[in-house]
Order: sequence, then C-alpha cells, then structure tokens
Amino acid sequence: MRSLLERWGRLLPFLAATAVWALGTGLVLRHVARADDYVMAEVRRHGLVADLVRAMVPFLAVYLVVAGLATFVAARFLGFGRRRERVSRLREGIAATVVFVAILAASTLEGMRELPAVFAGLFYEKGGIPRAIQLGVERLWPVGEPKQQPLRRREAPARADAASRPNVLLLVVDSLRPDRVPLSPHLHALAQSSLRFRRAVTPLARTYGSMTSLLTGVHPVRHGVRTLYPEREARQISVEALPARLQRAGYSTIAVGGYCATVLREVPFGFGSLRTPTSEIGLVVALAALRAHPLMTIWLRGPLLRETFPILRNAVEGERPADVAAEAIYAWRHARGPFFEVVFFGNAHQPYTPVAPEATSAGDYLGPNRYTLTAGNLVDQVRIGTTGGAIRGSDAETRNLLRLYDGSVRGVDRAIGQVLDALEADGLTRDTIVIAVADHGENLMDGGGPLAHGEAVERDRSNDVPLFWRWPGRVAPGDVDATVSLMDVAPTIAEAAGLPPVPSDGTSLWPTLTTGAPLPAERPFLLETCIWFFAKDEVARLDPGGSGLAYPDFTDGLLEVEPGRPPHIVVAPKWRRAVLRAKERRLDRGRWSLTYFPREDGASLRLYDREADPWLTEDLAALQPERMAAMTQAFYDEVKRLGDPDVVPLEAPRAGAR
Repeated sequence: MRSLLERWGRLLPFLAATAVWALGTGLVLRHVARADDYVMAEVRRHGLVADLVRAMVPFLAVYLVVAGLATFVAARFLGFGRRRERVSRLREGIAATVVFVAILAASTLEGMRELPAVFAGLFYEKGGIPRAIQLGVERLWPVGEPKQQPLRRREAPARADAASRPNVLLLVVDSLRPDRVPLSPHLHALAQSSLRFRRAVTPLARTYGSMTSLLTGVHPVRHGVRTLYPEREARQISVEALPARLQRAGYSTIAVGGYCATVLREVPFGFGSLRTPTSEIGLVVALAALRAHPLMTIWLRGPLLRETFPILRNAVEGERPADVAAEAIYAWRHARGPFFEVVFFGNAHQPYTPVAPEATSAGDYLGPNRYTLTAGNLVDQVRIGTTGGAIRGSDAETRNLLRLYDGSVRGVDRAIGQVLDALEADGLTRDTIVIAVADHGENLMDGGGPLAHGEAVERDRSNDVPLFWRWPGRVAPGDVDATVSLMDVAPTIAEAAGLPPVPSDGTSLWPTLTTGAPLPAERPFLLETCIWFFAKDEVARLDPGGSGLAYPDFTDGLLEVEPGRPPHIVVAPKWRRAVLRAKERRLDRGRWSLTYFPREDGASLRLYDREADPWLTEDLAALQPERMAAMTQAFYDEVKRLGDPDVVPLEAPRAGAR
C-alpha cells in the first residue's frame, strides 16, 4: 500500500478535489431523490435531474484546477527543482492536499464575508456552532466600503455621426422605487445631470411584461406577454422590437444581466449579444447546483469566466452587481460601431440580496432573514415575498427587511457608478444617451399594502418607476411633471437614432428631451396586475367576503413545464384564460384613477384622487358621479382600443364596495 502511495502520491490533491465535488453533487442529488423541499421536488417531478448533473459536471474541472494550483504552491514550498530527488511523491501529495484544503477554507471564509447569503445554508441557518462560526467571521473580519479601482482609458471607435447615431446605454434596476434614487449617490448624481420625469409608470409591474413593453413600445394586451411565465406562443411577439430595428440600422445590440434578466433572452427582441441567464427552469437548476457548490460563486469571476460558466448568471443569492457591471463594460468595449446596450441589475428584487459591506450590517438582528429573505423553504419564501407573511408581525423583521432592500439598492448603485466611470474613461460620455429606469417599483408593506409588486391596483405603488435621461450638451437637466410610460422609451430611442416611426402605444419623448415641448397632461394609461402565486389567499385579502376570481396556487397545478431546449415554466394551458380574466386593472388619467375588479357576478369600479390620496384608500365614486362616469367611459375606450377580450362589458360593472 505504501509503495502504491509513494508511486501515485502526487495525485492526492486531485483525488481530494474529486471527492469534494462528488460529495456536494451526491448531497444535492440525495435531496432531489428525497424531494425534501419544493425546489428539489420540482427538479425531480419535471425530469430535470439530467440538466442538474450537466450543470454540475463542469465544476469538477474547476476543483481540479484549484488542486493543480495547490500542487504548484506546495512544489514551490518544498523547493522542487534543486531538491526534487529528496522529496517523496507521497510527501508532495500530502503537502498539496493540505494546501488544497487551506484554499477551500480560505475561500469559504471569504465567501462568508462577501456573499454571506450563499453560505448561510451551510452555517448560519444550521444554528449552534456553524452559526457561531459565520457570525464570528462577520464580526472579527469585517468588510469595508469597496474602493473603486482606477480604470484604464480605452480608445473609443471614431464615429463622425455620433450626434445623429448616439450610443444608448439603458440601465434597468429591478424593483427600484423612485424614492430610493435620492438615497443612492451615483443614481442621484446621474439624475441631477439628467432630464427627470417625475411620474413614470409601467403598464404591468412584473419583469416579463414590463420589459417587453419597454423594448417594443406596445401594451401587454397587444404584445401578449402578460404573465411571469408566458408560453412559447406568447413569447414569440408579433411586433419588431427596438433592438432588432437598431441592429438593422448598424447598431451593436447588447443585453447584460443577472438572474432576473431571463426575459432579455427568452423573448426574441433581436439582441446581437446576450450575456443573460437562460430560462426560469435554469434558475431552478442553478439554485440546486450552486447550493451544492457555493465556492463557484467565489472562484469564477470576470466576464470571460461568466461566459464560460453562464450558470453563474442564474445565481440568485450569489449575484454581484459589480460582475454585471464588468460584463457590461467588456461588452461595449468589444462592440463595433454605435451600441445599444441594456444592463439589467437584479439584486434589489426579492429576495433582496445585498453584497458586502451591506450584507453583513444586520447588527443585533439574529432572525432567519439576516442575509436575504430565506426563511423556510421556497414556498415559504414566496409567501413572505408576496404578502409580507410573518414579517408584518415583527418590528425587528420589518426594519431588517428595509435594511436588506436598501442595502441591495446601494450595491447596485456602486455598480452603476462603476459603469458610468468606465464610460467616462473610454471618452464616450458625450456620445452616449444614458437612460436610468426600473422595470417596476416595489411595495415594502407601506400604505397598508403587501410586500410585493404587480399584485394589486389599490394600496400599491409598484407601477411607479424612476425614469431619467442624460445626454450632455443635447438634453438639458430638469424636471417634467406630466405622466409618461415605459412604452414611451422605445419610440423615443428610435427617434434619437434616426429610425422611422412605427405604430406604438407609446409617445416619443424626443421633442420634450431636446426642445422642452410639453406633453399632454391627461393621457390615459391602462395598468394591470400580473399572476398571483397564492391566488386564493390574495383574492381573500383584496376582496374580503366577496366573490373575486381566483385560480390554483403555484403549488397546486397553476404552472407546468413546457418541453424544449431549454424547457420553460409556463402557466398551464387550462388556467391561462382564468389568469387573464382575474387581473385587476386601473386607468390613470391626470390626477384621477379608476380601479376595476372582476368578480363572479360581474365587476366593480372605484374612483380615486391620486394627488390627495396616493395610496388609493378613499373611494370617491359616490361623491363624484360625473367624474366617475367620465373615467368609466375612458376606461372602456382604452380597453376597446387595446382589444382586451377579458374585461367585463360596460353594462355589467357597478360602482362602490367590492
């Protein structure tokens, strides 16, 4: 045996690396076999085990590379070369294995500092000694404010027509509330040098529908992407999106994003370069794979490695805004001609995952949501994320929730500063229109509403988004009071790039941006809710004692997997019409809002003065009959114009209580 070890001793670190990979892979497959939580049950139920294994196999190569690094370090330490004949192969292997284990330990400690949510399942959430270890690392080895590294200037491509064909950089921050912009240094500075639209709305406060409207200028009723899980037919939009039009005009069209940016790939917008996750199924598989191998999120950094291991873009709890920023900078530096680039940051979306130093700033709070909304299994997390759940009953949980959200926004803000600094370093600031926007806002249980977005049309402000445009020398900073929509963005960019106008539900803001031309004060905007994960609970909350329309929960057959490569999570065909019929809707026009609630016996309507009552709590229908009649007519005119077949006809609704 000893002679065998002496002969093959140098392989010990590689055997250790293989054993670590096999252990993590085996543990997660064991959880899948037992189906002991929702994610693992879904992996098993939908036949995704092979996809999961395929996702983890490349990680073995990473472990082996680290083992090779350990061997090199051990060789240097033992003085290979001059004394090689004196050192046995067994001793070499043992030394290299010790170094390999030390690398694992050091990387884990660094991970607990930088991305504590990734390692909380192995340490903090287990309680006892593991929890004490993670808290000890956090308190004894704190993370300071990251320092921006100086950026080397890259020569920008010469473009004589920069004034008529500018670059366009569209920065999208998922779930960003307008009131958080002043608290974010880089976003605030960008806003101060931009033309700011003081009220911008999205027609649907969920990412798939809102981003499709943003990039097409078309209302969800018309483009058909109206749920978070659209089927293949709905994803194949019939309108030509802005990226496809710009690409035909000679632009490099680029999409970069983290785990919430699946829509940029899954809807065929026409991007020439995609650095985004794959599908919602990819998120499920990545959640399981990276749970088994969390060190991948520490070792695999930079644009090239993220391109080699795209599963990292699906890492919900391991997403770094700085990685998204680095990919964005890399992408435009390798583009030809003018570029149109969408950069999508997801950390501020539920489950609110801040990175260091905000991730380790919980102080004395020791509850389950210390690093992100992780309490319970995925079903519990979704319930907390859509209703507030147990968080509502605890001041400490509520304060921690706000800390998580604001910390996530702050991390994204630093990454945006990194992007803007690189734009300046490359000499592109004056040639580039920078647009900052959110796909939707977020409710944080204020106004009596939920912890969610896209769930309701009353006591809900998640349709409100920030929107500002910067183009030094061409667009003067200032404020615009008139309400605008995300549907206005695509026609505005098209006009700025010299493209001919196409039919749209939006209006080009270009005259306002460049000449200060006024916008109509009373444009109608039809908004709608999205899918309810717990429909029965949500309807009971929104319509207590009433007869609101509902459908099964996501755990009870609402969703299914659509086959293909990659497969997709979609709303089951038999429930698609029910989901559309049950949507609440709202018409905003000027300061007034009319809300529409479908019920089993028709529908009910309510009227609100949004300026006096921004959270829509006091129904004025009985006090304002003429206004109510006018708004009702305007609502149905807009429904007819868009062609929504699932709204109860005008004769059936009634005003008043739900």
